[in-house]
Amino acid sequence: SLSLVCAVVCVMGWLAFATAMVSGGLSGLAADRYPKTSLILHTCTALACYWSGLGVVASACVLALQYSANRFRVIGLTGGIGSGKSTLSKQFASYPKCHVVDADVIAFQVMQPGEWGYSRFVKAFTDETTGICPFTVNAPDGAVDRAKLREAIFADKSKRKQLDQCLRLPIMVGILKDMAYYSMIKQDIVVLDAPLLFESGLDKVCKVTVTVACPQEVQVQRVMIRDGVSAEQAQATVEAQMPLALKQERSTHVFDNTIPLEQVPCKAAELFCKITS
Repeated sequence: SLSLVCAVVCVMGWLAFATAMVSGGLSGLAADRYPKTSLILHTCTALACYWSGLGVVASACVLALQYSANRFRVIGLTGGIGSGKSTLSKQFASYPKCHVVDADVIAFQVMQPGEWGYSRFVKAFTDETTGICPFTVNAPDGAVDRAKLREAIFADKSKRKQLDQCLRLPIMVGILKDMAYYSMIKQDIVVLDAPLLFESGLDKVCKVTVTVACPQEVQVQRVMIRDGVSAEQAQATVEAQMPLALKQERSTHVFDNTIPLEQVPCKAAELFCKITS
Protein backbone atom coordinates (compact mmCIF):
# COMPACT_ATOMS: atom_id res chain seq x y z
CA SER A 1 0.00 0.00 0.00
CA LEU A 2 2.91 2.35 0.68
CA SER A 3 4.26 1.65 -2.79
CA LEU A 4 0.91 2.60 -4.33
CA VAL A 5 0.75 5.83 -2.32
CA CYS A 6 4.32 6.62 -3.33
CA ALA A 7 3.53 6.07 -7.03
CA VAL A 8 0.40 8.26 -6.89
CA VAL A 9 2.23 11.07 -5.08
CA CYS A 10 5.13 10.96 -7.55
CA VAL A 11 2.80 11.07 -10.55
CA MET A 12 0.93 14.04 -9.06
CA GLY A 13 4.22 15.82 -8.44
CA TRP A 14 5.43 15.35 -12.01
CA LEU A 15 2.05 16.38 -13.46
CA ALA A 16 2.22 19.55 -11.38
CA PHE A 17 5.76 20.16 -12.64
CA ALA A 18 4.63 19.74 -16.29
CA THR A 19 1.72 22.10 -15.68
CA ALA A 20 4.09 24.67 -14.22
CA MET A 21 6.33 24.48 -17.30
CA VAL A 22 3.43 24.85 -19.77
CA SER A 23 1.64 27.64 -17.91
CA GLY A 24 4.93 29.44 -17.35
CA GLY A 25 5.70 29.40 -21.06
CA LEU A 26 2.21 30.55 -22.03
CA SER A 27 2.26 33.38 -19.49
CA GLY A 28 5.47 34.68 -21.08
CA LEU A 29 3.92 34.66 -24.55
CA ALA A 30 0.76 36.43 -23.36
CA ALA A 31 2.52 39.02 -21.23
CA ASP A 32 2.39 41.84 -23.79
CA ARG A 33 -0.97 41.37 -25.54
CA TYR A 34 -3.04 39.78 -22.74
CA PRO A 35 -1.82 41.03 -19.35
CA LYS A 36 -4.82 39.69 -17.41
CA THR A 37 -4.45 36.25 -18.97
CA SER A 38 -0.75 36.38 -18.26
CA LEU A 39 -1.45 37.14 -14.60
CA ILE A 40 -3.78 34.15 -14.36
CA LEU A 41 -1.17 31.90 -16.00
CA HIS A 42 1.51 33.22 -13.63
CA THR A 43 -0.75 32.31 -10.69
CA CYS A 44 -1.28 28.83 -12.16
CA THR A 45 2.48 28.46 -12.55
CA ALA A 46 3.08 29.41 -8.92
CA LEU A 47 0.43 26.97 -7.68
CA ALA A 48 1.73 24.19 -9.90
CA CYS A 49 5.27 24.76 -8.63
CA TYR A 50 3.96 24.66 -5.08
CA TRP A 51 2.17 21.34 -5.61
CA SER A 52 5.14 19.99 -7.53
CA GLY A 53 7.35 20.73 -4.53
CA LEU A 54 4.86 19.08 -2.19
CA GLY A 55 4.78 16.06 -4.47
CA VAL A 56 8.55 15.67 -4.39
CA VAL A 57 8.75 16.12 -0.61
CA ALA A 58 5.80 13.80 0.04
CA SER A 59 7.15 11.10 -2.25
CA ALA A 60 10.53 11.32 -0.50
CA CYS A 61 8.79 10.87 2.87
CA VAL A 62 6.78 7.92 1.61
CA LEU A 63 9.90 6.32 0.16
CA ALA A 64 11.60 6.75 3.54
CA LEU A 65 8.64 5.09 5.25
CA GLN A 66 8.72 2.28 2.72
CA TYR A 67 12.41 1.72 3.37
CA SER A 68 11.86 1.81 7.11
CA ALA A 69 8.96 -0.65 6.90
CA ASN A 70 11.13 -3.16 5.02
CA ARG A 71 14.14 -2.79 7.31
CA PHE A 72 12.54 -2.09 10.68
CA ARG A 73 10.75 -5.01 12.33
CA VAL A 74 8.38 -4.63 15.27
CA ILE A 75 7.53 -7.68 17.38
CA GLY A 76 4.44 -7.24 19.53
CA LEU A 77 4.74 -9.02 22.87
CA THR A 78 1.76 -9.44 25.17
CA GLY A 79 0.21 -11.72 27.79
CA GLY A 80 -1.98 -11.65 30.84
CA ILE A 81 -0.90 -10.45 34.25
CA GLY A 82 1.30 -13.09 35.88
CA SER A 83 1.84 -14.96 32.61
CA GLY A 84 5.60 -14.35 32.64
CA LYS A 85 5.74 -11.85 29.79
CA SER A 86 8.53 -9.85 31.47
CA THR A 87 10.76 -12.94 31.55
CA LEU A 88 10.55 -13.35 27.77
CA SER A 89 10.90 -9.60 27.26
CA LYS A 90 14.22 -9.60 29.16
CA GLN A 91 15.49 -12.46 27.03
CA PHE A 92 14.67 -10.58 23.83
CA ALA A 93 16.30 -7.40 25.18
CA SER A 94 19.61 -9.27 25.60
CA TYR A 95 19.89 -9.98 21.86
CA PRO A 96 22.04 -7.77 19.56
CA LYS A 97 20.27 -4.98 17.64
CA CYS A 98 17.04 -5.64 19.54
CA HIS A 99 15.47 -3.12 21.88
CA VAL A 100 12.36 -3.42 24.03
CA VAL A 101 9.81 -0.59 24.21
CA ASP A 102 7.95 -1.30 27.45
CA ALA A 103 4.41 0.15 27.55
CA ASP A 104 4.29 -0.29 31.35
CA VAL A 105 7.44 1.82 31.78
CA ILE A 106 6.02 4.52 29.52
CA ALA A 107 2.70 4.40 31.43
CA PHE A 108 4.65 4.90 34.66
CA GLN A 109 6.59 7.83 33.16
CA VAL A 110 3.53 9.70 31.85
CA MET A 111 1.94 9.48 35.33
CA GLN A 112 4.79 11.34 37.02
CA PRO A 113 3.93 14.82 38.40
CA GLY A 114 4.42 17.46 35.74
CA GLU A 115 3.85 15.07 32.84
CA TRP A 116 1.03 15.38 30.31
CA GLY A 117 -0.61 12.10 31.36
CA TYR A 118 -0.50 13.11 35.03
CA SER A 119 -2.31 16.39 34.29
CA ARG A 120 -5.03 14.56 32.36
CA PHE A 121 -5.36 12.00 35.16
CA VAL A 122 -5.67 14.57 37.95
CA LYS A 123 -8.19 16.61 35.97
CA ALA A 124 -10.34 13.53 35.28
CA PHE A 125 -10.30 12.15 38.84
CA THR A 126 -10.48 15.35 40.90
CA ASP A 127 -13.68 15.61 42.93
CA GLU A 128 -15.69 18.62 41.74
CA THR A 129 -16.97 19.34 45.26
CA THR A 130 -13.72 19.16 47.21
CA GLY A 131 -11.29 19.93 44.39
CA ILE A 132 -9.13 17.01 45.56
CA CYS A 133 -7.91 14.01 43.61
CA PRO A 134 -8.33 11.01 45.97
CA PHE A 135 -5.39 9.18 44.42
CA THR A 136 -2.78 11.90 45.03
CA VAL A 137 -3.92 13.61 48.24
CA ASN A 138 -1.72 11.55 50.61
CA ALA A 139 1.52 12.06 48.70
CA PRO A 140 3.57 15.17 49.64
CA ASP A 141 4.81 15.62 46.05
CA GLY A 142 1.42 14.86 44.53
CA ALA A 143 2.55 11.47 43.19
CA VAL A 144 -0.13 8.95 42.38
CA ASP A 145 -0.99 6.36 45.03
CA ARG A 146 -0.77 3.43 42.60
CA ALA A 147 -1.87 0.75 45.04
CA LYS A 148 -5.03 2.70 45.86
CA LEU A 149 -5.65 3.40 42.18
CA ARG A 150 -5.16 -0.26 41.23
CA GLU A 151 -7.67 -1.34 43.85
CA ALA A 152 -10.19 1.24 42.64
CA ILE A 153 -10.02 0.44 38.93
CA PHE A 154 -10.36 -3.29 39.44
CA ALA A 155 -13.36 -2.75 41.70
CA ASP A 156 -15.07 -0.26 39.37
CA LYS A 157 -15.18 -0.75 35.58
CA SER A 158 -16.19 2.87 34.99
CA LYS A 159 -13.02 4.10 36.72
CA ARG A 160 -10.95 1.66 34.68
CA LYS A 161 -12.49 3.04 31.48
CA GLN A 162 -11.92 6.61 32.68
CA LEU A 163 -8.26 5.87 33.40
CA ASP A 164 -7.84 4.31 29.96
CA GLN A 165 -9.32 7.40 28.30
CA CYS A 166 -6.91 9.65 30.23
CA LEU A 167 -3.73 7.73 29.53
CA ARG A 168 -4.23 6.04 26.16
CA LEU A 169 -3.12 9.03 24.08
CA PRO A 170 -0.04 9.99 26.18
CA ILE A 171 1.07 6.33 26.28
CA MET A 172 0.54 5.87 22.53
CA VAL A 173 2.54 9.03 21.79
CA GLY A 174 5.35 7.82 24.08
CA ILE A 175 5.44 4.40 22.42
CA LEU A 176 5.45 5.77 18.87
CA LYS A 177 8.12 8.34 19.81
CA ASP A 178 10.42 5.59 21.11
CA MET A 179 9.77 3.41 18.07
CA ALA A 180 10.56 6.31 15.72
CA TYR A 181 13.79 6.94 17.61
CA TYR A 182 14.97 3.32 17.32
CA SER A 183 14.02 3.28 13.65
CA MET A 184 16.17 6.36 13.00
CA ILE A 185 19.22 4.92 14.78
CA LYS A 186 18.91 1.76 12.67
CA GLN A 187 17.84 -0.54 15.44
CA ASP A 188 16.81 -3.58 13.38
CA ILE A 189 14.24 -5.06 15.73
CA VAL A 190 12.02 -3.49 18.37
CA VAL A 191 9.95 -5.58 20.75
CA LEU A 192 6.81 -3.72 21.78
CA ASP A 193 6.04 -5.11 25.24
CA ALA A 194 2.39 -4.15 25.83
CA PRO A 195 -0.12 -5.89 28.12
CA LEU A 196 -2.96 -4.24 26.16
CA LEU A 197 -1.44 -4.85 22.72
CA PHE A 198 -4.68 -6.02 21.11
CA GLU A 199 -7.05 -3.93 23.22
CA SER A 200 -5.24 -0.71 22.25
CA GLY A 201 -4.85 -1.62 18.56
CA LEU A 202 -1.04 -1.46 18.78
CA ASP A 203 -0.84 -4.89 17.15
CA LYS A 204 -1.51 -3.04 13.86
CA VAL A 205 2.04 -1.60 13.89
CA CYS A 206 3.63 -5.01 14.50
CA LYS A 207 4.96 -7.41 11.88
CA VAL A 208 4.36 -10.37 14.20
CA THR A 209 2.77 -10.80 17.63
CA VAL A 210 3.65 -13.14 20.50
CA THR A 211 1.43 -14.04 23.44
CA VAL A 212 3.03 -15.51 26.56
CA ALA A 213 0.58 -18.04 27.96
CA CYS A 214 0.08 -20.13 31.07
CA PRO A 215 -2.94 -21.59 32.93
CA GLN A 216 -5.12 -19.12 34.80
CA GLU A 217 -4.46 -20.78 38.16
CA VAL A 218 -0.74 -20.14 37.63
CA GLN A 219 -1.48 -16.49 36.88
CA VAL A 220 -3.50 -16.17 40.09
CA GLN A 221 -0.73 -17.74 42.19
CA ARG A 222 1.91 -15.45 40.69
CA VAL A 223 -0.20 -12.32 41.26
CA MET A 224 -0.85 -13.33 44.88
CA ILE A 225 2.88 -13.74 45.53
CA ARG A 226 3.96 -10.65 43.61
CA ASP A 227 1.35 -8.19 44.91
CA GLY A 228 0.63 -9.74 48.30
CA VAL A 229 -3.13 -9.92 47.65
CA SER A 230 -5.80 -12.50 48.39
CA ALA A 231 -6.85 -15.22 45.94
CA GLU A 232 -10.13 -13.36 45.29
CA GLN A 233 -8.33 -10.10 44.48
CA ALA A 234 -5.83 -11.87 42.24
CA GLN A 235 -8.63 -13.71 40.44
CA ALA A 236 -10.52 -10.44 39.87
CA THR A 237 -7.35 -8.82 38.50
CA VAL A 238 -6.78 -11.67 36.03
CA GLU A 239 -10.42 -11.74 34.91
CA ALA A 240 -10.47 -7.98 34.34
CA GLN A 241 -8.16 -8.45 31.32
CA MET A 242 -8.78 -9.90 27.88
CA PRO A 243 -8.77 -13.73 28.19
CA LEU A 244 -5.43 -15.29 27.31
CA ALA A 245 -7.19 -17.75 25.01
CA LEU A 246 -8.45 -14.87 22.87
CA LYS A 247 -5.00 -13.28 22.77
CA GLN A 248 -3.52 -16.60 21.65
CA GLU A 249 -6.05 -16.83 18.80
CA ARG A 250 -5.04 -13.38 17.54
CA SER A 251 -1.28 -13.91 17.88
CA THR A 252 1.20 -15.04 15.27
CA HIS A 253 3.09 -17.05 17.88
CA VAL A 254 2.37 -18.39 21.38
CA PHE A 255 5.09 -18.90 23.99
CA ASP A 256 4.19 -21.56 26.57
CA ASN A 257 5.54 -20.29 29.87
CA THR A 258 4.77 -23.40 31.90
CA ILE A 259 8.24 -24.74 31.09
CA PRO A 260 10.96 -24.76 33.79
CA LEU A 261 12.72 -21.41 34.19
CA GLU A 262 16.09 -22.83 33.12
CA GLN A 263 14.61 -23.79 29.73
CA VAL A 264 13.30 -20.29 28.97
CA PRO A 265 16.55 -18.90 27.42
CA CYS A 266 16.78 -21.78 24.95
CA LYS A 267 13.09 -21.67 23.99
CA ALA A 268 13.16 -17.87 23.73
CA ALA A 269 16.16 -18.03 21.38
CA GLU A 270 14.38 -20.63 19.22
CA LEU A 271 11.29 -18.43 18.95
CA PHE A 272 13.36 -15.32 18.20
CA CYS A 273 15.26 -17.08 15.42
CA LYS A 274 11.99 -18.35 13.95
CA ILE A 275 10.52 -14.82 13.95
CA THR A 276 13.56 -13.06 12.52
CA SER A 277 14.71 -15.64 9.96
